[in-house]
Amino acid sequence: VLRLVRSPDYVQLQPGARMGQASNGVFDAATFELWGALANGMELVHVPKDCLLDSNRLADAVVREQLSVLFVTTAVFNQMSLVRPDGFAPLDCLLFGGEAVDRAAVARVLHAGKPARLMHVYGPTEN
Repeated sequence: VLRLVRSPDYVQLQPGARMGQASNGVFDAATFELWGALANGMELVHVPKDCLLDSNRLADAVVREQLSVLFVTTAVFNQMSLVRPDGFAPLDCLLFGGEAVDRAAVARVLHAGKPARLMHVYGPTEN
């Protein structure tokens, strides 16, 4: 767990930054969210499930909560790319994974205003 979250080289987890906690507590990505935030002095911001299921609400939450880092499922990423492809643009880092991604979804997000860093990853379990 420490290797995953303590000063990782694949993402900047900075004190004072805001980590979106979008995963169910039993999902492996929650390890990254919870311990990544706590071990690096970040603020942890809960993103409700109903918000994840509504792309417009999720895009609004990214801005309202001033999220820096967010990890979502590929399904959420794909849906957001169709409805609000610009919705991830304010993020410093967006990680998404769990399954193969649609290249067209990535192209839509990149064209509409990409986050500073966009990473398609598999979860901590696969790593």
